[in-house]
Amino acid sequence: WGGVSFTAPYSATLGFPAPSYAPCDPAAPVHCLDTAHTDAPQRYSLINQEGTRLVYLDLALSVQVLPGLLVGVSLQNLFVNFVTFSAISSYNGALSSGPEDPEYDSLAQLKLVDNFNPSGKVGIIYSPHRMVRLGVSYQLPFWIRGGGKINVQLPTSSLYEKSRVEGDSADVAITLPMMLRAGVEVRPLEGLRVELEVDWEQWSATQSIQVFPKDIFILNIPSIDRYRVPTLQTPLNFQDSVTVRLGAEHTFQRIPLTLRGGYLFERGATQQAYASVGSMDSDKHVITLGVGYAVAGYRFDLMVARSFSATRVVDFRESKSLQVNPINPTGAVGVGGGTYHSDYTVFGIGAHKSFF
Repeated sequence: WGGVSFTAPYSATLGFPAPSYAPCDPAAPVHCLDTAHTDAPQRYSLINQEGTRLVYLDLALSVQVLPGLLVGVSLQNLFVNFVTFSAISSYNGALSSGPEDPEYDSLAQLKLVDNFNPSGKVGIIYSPHRMVRLGVSYQLPFWIRGGGKINVQLPTSSLYEKSRVEGDSADVAITLPMMLRAGVEVRPLEGLRVELEVDWEQWSATQSIQVFPKDIFILNIPSIDRYRVPTLQTPLNFQDSVTVRLGAEHTFQRIPLTLRGGYLFERGATQQAYASVGSMDSDKHVITLGVGYAVAGYRFDLMVARSFSATRVVDFRESKSLQVNPINPTGAVGVGGGTYHSDYTVFGIGAHKSFF
């Protein structure tokens, strides 16, 4: 058997209100950046990811090597269009204002387009009995190494009023994890299927997003004629994630109706000290319900899922989610202090038609 598929990962692109760099209006302080602790606490972590798109191409082949034993291999490519917009600090450490002074903020947008990121996957399905099916799969990592563009708006501080940026090219390095999955399906009754699966994802391989500027300079900084922008890192320090899934579906014999339900628990990949609005992944529970109905050779499906996540409270003094500061990298401070909570509801609809 062979197959081709294009899929997109289930992941929302995040966006938050952008900070305002206009002069502060005391009558409407919510629009002032000097109230950033309530107006735009995310500015150094993430403002938005508008334009980000990831698409997987799979070319798959499976072979029945023995009765009840199938082995499958998939060659993959990941098409990446990664966009992130945030503020970086240009505070040089010698000023009295402090590292979070908005007067020294630079708005920065990184765009990465990389259409060749190969990887692969192998899987085995074994049916020792007509009522039991076992499966295991191994996904190789994706090593994303591509060229990008950086657009920067320099700070409003008078220190930079005669400065300008020269160059806009950079290389970007991101690693997506390898994954190991194992599951069992049992069919104890006619029309009833129950599945249990355990996943392990090696997110500890993703320690940071690295940006390597290619001859990007800031010109005409007082006392510095030509400053080369160094390698920039956004620390993530993810930890490995483990997910347990339990699901069941029952298809009635007298009517073409299928009912489904499921539950999963996932250990979040983000460690407490590294939480930020761009990376708040905490432990979560998800409950799912679904229904399918077959008519005229087609099957139509509806589903709903509800996620419940644990709340994180990060002391700002313990935060290791740091600013990006190309002027004074060692002076970057933790900006991830706060309370994080994320719940969501997902609705889905699908249609299926078999031709063989």
